[in-house]
Amino acid sequence: MKISKDMELSERETDDLWKECGQGGDIFPCKICPRSFHPAWVGLSKVPTEWYCNSCRNLVQKEKALAKNKNAKAAGRQAGVDSIEQIMKRAIRNVPISDDLGGCALCK
Repeated sequence: MKISKDMELSERETDDLWKECGQGGDIFPCKICPRSFHPAWVGLSKVPTEWYCNSCRNLVQKEKALAKNKNAKAAGRQAGVDSIEQIMKRAIRNVPISDDLGGCALCK
């Protein structure tokens, strides 16, 4: 089975492929996640000393781009934090109950 270099594989897909090929031998892990690969699966001729899978490499590149993006900083986005999570934290806040119950809790 030939796999293209650019193909991203989930941990389960990697496990399934290893079972399918039935080869032991040299496999190497991604330095960030638990995925492991045969060098041939990712187009390498030998086992590298330090290597990142496509998924982790893409994640790191997105984090670096976000850290440099002035618009993202101005909007309050933070590297490593999901934007939906940030919106929820800003939208939902605890407002103490006062004697004057008039008005919206978010506007107080």
